[in-house]
Amino acid sequence: MIIANITSDAISAGTVLGDLGKLYAILGEYGKATGYYQQYLDTTVAVNNIQGKGTALGNQGIAYLALGDTNKGIDCLYEYLDIAIKIRDRQSEAQALGSLGIAYTCLDKYSEAIKYHKQYLKIAQKLQYPQSESVALANLGLNYCFIRNYARAIKYSKQSLNVARKIGYRRGEGTALGILGLAFYLQGSFVKAIKYYQRSLVIARIVQDRRWEERDLVNLSNAYCALGEYEKALEYNHQHLDIVQAALQELTRSQA
Repeated sequence: MIIANITSDAISAGTVLGDLGKLYAILGEYGKATGYYQQYLDTTVAVNNIQGKGTALGNQGIAYLALGDTNKGIDCLYEYLDIAIKIRDRQSEAQALGSLGIAYTCLDKYSEAIKYHKQYLKIAQKLQYPQSESVALANLGLNYCFIRNYARAIKYSKQSLNVARKIGYRRGEGTALGILGLAFYLQGSFVKAIKYYQRSLVIARIVQDRRWEERDLVNLSNAYCALGEYEKALEYNHQHLDIVQAALQELTRSQA
């Protein structure tokens, strides 16, 4: 009974540590997040909580990716994947595969990234998780952009867009639109690129994602420059500048 209580308390403490890590990750403080995830991981190892260990490793891996320590992130994610397969947790397996795909994209190893995203997609479809399916399809579209296979990039991005719209997943819809814009821009179809970037921008503003909005404004400016429409390009540059200045003012006020 005493051992059971100790184990239960340790699992509860680990969960709290993991939740603290998630909160710091949401705030963008990934260094602090990794500290709490490491404590969570140590706790799970101490009480032989295999599932908790996998969760801790997965979160730790994503935090390392956000910090730019991609190799450490990959090490954690491979351990996470091994545990997920061992305990037959298909959802965690899918998450690990998707995160590994993102990691290899960060390393510019696009063929490797595509391999993992295809495995992620297969599980998401089998488990009937449409949001994960939309994410996997979008990531495939992005990586095909990077290897200049624009036909496949457009194909996967449109599939992602259709799934996202079907379930009302606005962030996924915006992501797919942005990748479609990128694919058309890279193949020189600037008018089509603008159409998709503008649709993505509308959603970015609806969900109030400032970074996403900034990215779309920069992309629109670049596309109009490519068309030789410099006044339009300047218009979007000024909108981008307004956002940056507003963010700086907020930062100054918060530090006062």
